[in-house]
Amino acid sequence: MHDKRCGGGAVELGEIIRQARQARGLRVADLAVMLGVKQPTVSNWEAGRRKVPPEYLEKLQAILGISDEVIEQALGQPRAVLIPVIGEVKAGAAGYALDAWRWLWVDPRLYPGATFAVQVWGDSMWPTLRDGDIAVCREAGEVVSGGIYVVGVEDHATVKRLKRVGDELYMLADNPEADWVPEKVRRGVRITGRVIGIMRAGSF
Repeated sequence: MHDKRCGGGAVELGEIIRQARQARGLRVADLAVMLGVKQPTVSNWEAGRRKVPPEYLEKLQAILGISDEVIEQALGQPRAVLIPVIGEVKAGAAGYALDAWRWLWVDPRLYPGATFAVQVWGDSMWPTLRDGDIAVCREAGEVVSGGIYVVGVEDHATVKRLKRVGDELYMLADNPEADWVPEKVRRGVRITGRVIGIMRAGSF
């Protein structure tokens, strides 16, 4: 699910865009060329007849020098946050954490502190995480026993529930039928993020 909502305040935002454009001596046609869109598209944005897609809103901010604070005030809500999906991670045997292969818009009210996401393959975390789901994550911070985390060793990564037993930390699978034996988190293992939300496969 890509969160491409811009919220209310389309007319007010359009007026801000118009004023910022005029302050820089740009015509509607000039701005359209700079954005790679048609002139009527910009006119519709400025008149409030169409909402500005987030990807163009960021370009408008860069070109016209409009701050995040001004945008948030115009829209009346926090803006969607763009986070990287850093690869396909197996919820089973170790997979690979790759560089960002796509980007995802998320609502910061639903996923506070989100910094990245991973796509999960495998069934070891079923039914919590299903094959193809997107796990939205924030930085791990201090590990909370019972939380679900992205755990990496060198260039390998997996998604598992972490449980503390005494002084030891173990990786557990949610699926009782999974071929996974609880594994101790050893020295050199990186806990790169905590899962704070799930986007079901097919919903994004």
